[in-house]
Amino acid sequence: MVTSVFGRRPSFPRRMVRAPRSVQAEAAADKVMEFLRAGKSHKVKEIAKAVELPEWRVKKILSFLSEADLIENNFRITRLGLKFLKLPTST
Repeated sequence: MVTSVFGRRPSFPRRMVRAPRSVQAEAAADKVMEFLRAGKSHKVKEIAKAVELPEWRVKKILSFLSEADLIENNFRITRLGLKFLKLPTST
């Protein structure tokens, strides 16, 4: 049986991607994406320390970003993720 990085079997077809539920979760995901912007692979512990969040929360964020194809399984940003970071924000 093949399992994903987070211990679950990959589903086929892919499940619906669920967005974070709060503004804090959105801000935390932004922090993680900005940290991964350099394009290097990182470990969960390293990311958690850099963005000052608990590892469990970083794992949830990484799972969401991976399901949305914004990062790769080795916790490296994808081209789509880089394009996402360049989108204009509304103020």
